[in-house]
Amino acid sequence: MAKAASVFCLGLIASVTLAQEDRGERLQESTSSSDQRTDFSARKAAPSKIDSFAFQELLKARKKCKEAEQKFAELQANYDKKKLKGIQSSTDATRLNRARVKWDKARATLKAAERKANAD
Repeated sequence: MAKAASVFCLGLIASVTLAQEDRGERLQESTSSSDQRTDFSARKAAPSKIDSFAFQELLKARKKCKEAEQKFAELQANYDKKKLKGIQSSTDATRLNRARVKWDKARATLKAAERKANAD
């Protein structure tokens, strides 16, 4: 009986020791992988999109498009007022059409700049 108890104790000690070694290895792996995640010098960061040429062109295209839209809206409002009063002229219609064409071109340029900026 004493022999069986001592064999049982040795088996228990051996299994506890193996479990502790396994736990130690897992802790070591966890620590090393955590160190790799926080080591920023190990990986190179991608350049910021804000600094890219394509993004700067996108900002310019947005500004021009917004300005063209505002100009068109202003001319449209003036044209409509003159139309109600009955004093519209062909010059007003020509200005309005030119503003519309300019706005259309600005929107096309903006769409192209968006595609180019998103491709980076």
